[in-house]
Amino acid sequence: MPSAVASRLRGVPAWLGQLGRPYPPGHFHSPLPDLDEVRRRDEQLFTSPRSVAGIDLRAQDQLALLEEFSALAQELPFVAHQVPHLRYHLANKWFAHGDGVALYCMLRRLRPAHYVEIGSGWSSALALDVNERFLGRSMRFTFIEPHPQRLKSLLRPGDAEQVSLIEAPLYEASLPDLVPGDMLFIDSSHVSRIGSDVNQLFLEVIPGLPAGVHVHIHDIFYPFEYPRRWIYRGRAWNESYLLRALLINNDHLEISWFNSYLAHRHRDTVAAALPHWGVDPGSSIWLTTR
Repeated sequence: MPSAVASRLRGVPAWLGQLGRPYPPGHFHSPLPDLDEVRRRDEQLFTSPRSVAGIDLRAQDQLALLEEFSALAQELPFVAHQVPHLRYHLANKWFAHGDGVALYCMLRRLRPAHYVEIGSGWSSALALDVNERFLGRSMRFTFIEPHPQRLKSLLRPGDAEQVSLIEAPLYEASLPDLVPGDMLFIDSSHVSRIGSDVNQLFLEVIPGLPAGVHVHIHDIFYPFEYPRRWIYRGRAWNESYLLRALLINNDHLEISWFNSYLAHRHRDTVAAALPHWGVDPGSSIWLTTR
């Protein structure tokens, strides 16, 4: 450090050095909650309303889609444990049961030509299995994943012919153009902050999609609030709040399927129609651009 600069810094009052430090949890400038305050407001914060202002949950449309899903689920090849001929199984830790059943049904129903996934792993394994078993290998894949160890452990010889793997964070990747009928699967860092993938996705990518693209976002819980057990364990994600704001009075996006909402309002109906869904309904939300 040049001596002139060092001399000036020695004269700076000590309290100024605190300005660049993070605010403590619960401070009105901090995104991290004070858990004591959350406990005091627990009932208020974690009570689910009947509706969410400005967002059409399209409950009847979701239940109508359930009829199609129920027929497709009769051929569901996945079980709880790993079997030799499949990459995916339902009882994995990261993308299990209800989320897996919904993705299987969506892929069978929509048959996208291009599947673009941001944040890869068990969901990728399921998509590859469905493509191989039911879609005649007609889908091509783009996986954007800066930490692809789990994904690579699930790939098989021959997958590379259909897969483009971009081992980079989203801001360094070139996101392929999506066209009507394509699928964008998002399982991101879940945190909105300067330069984050969440900001890029929700403020730039999704608003710029053409009509007819199918968008999945993981770890979204009704009513766009995180589970209390996550909050009390110190998980302070905020992606869900950004999505809720994006959906309010937004004619560009409509909800196609929302696992957590259905679990709150129609759990018995959905569980009776879809095998394995009721074990853990999951947290996938599916949107379609208009």
